[in-house]
Amino acid sequence: MKFNEVFAIKRKVESIPQSIKAKMDTIHVNANPDKRFWGGLSAAEASQVLLDLYEIGDIVKAHYVVNFAPYNGNATKNLPIFEDTLTTYLVSETNLPVISAAYNEVQVGGFFYRSLQSMIEPDLQMTLIETKSARILTSMLLWRELAENSDGTFNPPASYALECTIGLFTREGGRLNPSFERKFLVGPNLAAIDDLAAREFSSAEIPITLTPLRPHE
Repeated sequence: MKFNEVFAIKRKVESIPQSIKAKMDTIHVNANPDKRFWGGLSAAEASQVLLDLYEIGDIVKAHYVVNFAPYNGNATKNLPIFEDTLTTYLVSETNLPVISAAYNEVQVGGFFYRSLQSMIEPDLQMTLIETKSARILTSMLLWRELAENSDGTFNPPASYALECTIGLFTREGGRLNPSFERKFLVGPNLAAIDDLAAREFSSAEIPITLTPLRPHE
């Protein structure tokens, strides 16, 4: 703001009648932050709550990390997804199961009672951007061969199990210091390219489904 503009505003304030100034003083007193209320909180209290919430921080859904690792050094270590450390950066979206429970329900009179029956590990759903060498699709086919023999028999889970870790991290912590993560022992379930289109020039994305083999971490 220029000096002459400030001077003009000052002259206008000085020219306000005393009666109007008195009313402005009253308005200033009535608008004291300690006397305004939102939801039962004074302005000062509400401000402190908001400050405390800001200090707690939040986790942004876009900040997640996915890691793959062979289980006990089994043959999955030879899959193309382990050619370098970049495959996990190709995950464009995923879910993160935390808890899923099944309950027994019994009716006694007009009431229903429930008791815990089992804990379930839901499937992992994720989408990966395919590379020009088709490392994702090739890995899924080779992974299937580790699980299934040519005669139709199947190998023990330990021979094809893969560790998949999914975590969430904050802006400050970074992907090497996740705030929350879970590790799953998984086997292959589904991989496909959906909606092939002759005139679609966007990157191919491969939705895959991984099934937890047992409760892990």
